[in-house]
Amino acid sequence: MGNQRSIHVGDTLGPFEYTITEEMADIYLAAIDSSEHWLKNHSADGRRWVPPCFTVRDYVYLLLQKKAWGIGGIHTKQESEFFNPAYVGQRLVCRGKVTEENFRKAKKYTVIEYQIDAADGMPIAKHRFTGLVFQKKDHNDARA
Repeated sequence: MGNQRSIHVGDTLGPFEYTITEEMADIYLAAIDSSEHWLKNHSADGRRWVPPCFTVRDYVYLLLQKKAWGIGGIHTKQESEFFNPAYVGQRLVCRGKVTEENFRKAKKYTVIEYQIDAADGMPIAKHRFTGLVFQKKDHNDARA
């Protein structure tokens, strides 16, 4: 873990791209224990939708790409805005930025704002993540 980097206000994260696969959609539905039959089988214009919150987890990949995840973290808050549905087979682009750092009880809370667009530029979602990201030196102080 010697390659860990801290992230700071103003740092850009991404972009990274990925294509939503059937397997990714199925794994996500299993993870959220969804029994909503329409999420597995519904299609619009012949394309299968994924749940709106599918893209919420993309902050993890932004941090991993930056090698800034450290040894772990605690997700404390999430705000999301959704614009258009995402579909299986669609190529998405995720970009983010570290926008704030707040200190409470001697812990640093980091705010990351990130957006997901289709490869053709159509906006899919915008998210605002707040959480603790522990670096190696912080692990003894991990109690929030």
